[in-house]
Amino acid sequence: EFTILPHFYAVNRRIVDLHFPRSAFIVMIRRKGDFIRPGGSTEIEAHDELIVLADSPVDFQLVSDRLRNST
Repeated sequence: EFTILPHFYAVNRRIVDLHFPRSAFIVMIRRKGDFIRPGGSTEIEAHDELIVLADSPVDFQLVSDRLRNST
């Protein structure tokens, strides 16, 4: 689970534009008390809480890096 802070690279970007590893998926977003089933065109907002599944710790770390940074 990741909480998106306002300074994260992912804020106001579409999931598809973050280029996650193929084995990693955001399965749910909790936003302002609501639950959202995201698609590739879903934009990440500050304070979103993301539930992420990945096949390996390496892929999970890549997701973390891409949420926080542009590379």
